[in-house]
Amino acid sequence: MKIFFILFQLTIYIYHLFIIENNMLKHDYDFFSLNYIISFIIISIYSIKKNGVASSSSLFLVTYFVFVGSRVFLDFFGVSNLLETNLFYYTILKESTAHLFLFINQGLLFAFYVVIIFFRFESKKKYEINVNSSFYSNLKLLLKIIFPITLLLNIYSLNLILTSGSYLSIFNGTFEGDFLYNLSYKLQIFYNSLYIIFLASNNSLKSLNKYSKYYFINLLIFTLRGQRAMFLLFLILYLYIRNNNSKIRIKNILPIFASVLVLFIFVEYFRADDSQKNKFEVVDQFKFASLPAEVPLFLIEYNKNGFVNNSTPYFFTPIVDYFNRR
Repeated sequence: MKIFFILFQLTIYIYHLFIIENNMLKHDYDFFSLNYIISFIIISIYSIKKNGVASSSSLFLVTYFVFVGSRVFLDFFGVSNLLETNLFYYTILKESTAHLFLFINQGLLFAFYVVIIFFRFESKKKYEINVNSSFYSNLKLLLKIIFPITLLLNIYSLNLILTSGSYLSIFNGTFEGDFLYNLSYKLQIFYNSLYIIFLASNNSLKSLNKYSKYYFINLLIFTLRGQRAMFLLFLILYLYIRNNNSKIRIKNILPIFASVLVLFIFVEYFRADDSQKNKFEVVDQFKFASLPAEVPLFLIEYNKNGFVNNSTPYFFTPIVDYFNRR
């Protein structure tokens, strides 16, 4: 069955390359989209069965789908148009861009499937800190101390944003001179760093759940400011470590992702102004989630026109941007 699937996908992949190279772009796009969707579903099921629902391979496919793959799904079912962009400015891209985008992503899926077949995504033996060591005791003490302080500062910052009446105040420097607001963000970064160290070294399920509960309560308040990506990132990290300690079943993880989806929709509505709330639609939130897919679409469309970032290298931008935010 695996060999048949691989040979079938290779045949379609070569055929798609033939279509692109010969500029035969008026045909078969829906066929390639449907093949991509079916391939994604098959590969996801295989990853879950082999490695588990919260394994690194399965979590990768989930995040890939949310931010990139969903763009193809929404286009195929007529919810949005793959060629219409809104991230940088509104424009309609060429049909050749859509074909090349689909071709590249189909190739990535195929390569990932081959990797899953030959490699098992098991966690390597990690450095586990002795629970009786002074380092571990001090780490837990720091987590206990920093939680109430960061929580109060995040509540203060959230109140500032609410009273300003504008979500853009987070980015336009409105609170640049506010010491407590700036301190809340710096302290949140420090809290995040401590939590990452804790996740990397923890070997107790009870301890993991206890300190994660307080961390996510705090992170929920921070998320209500409108910056949702951090919550999703650390939730994935938690699920990955939690799965390594004790396997997570699908029936247990689905309510978590459903709750996160509701939270993100609520945050988007929460930060919208009155005019936006009047025309707020839940389906639009799925469109917004797939906006990152427009980055490769733009790079494909304008790669010959100097569409290049000449400052921070593209792959390092999220890291640099994380520490430069206010």
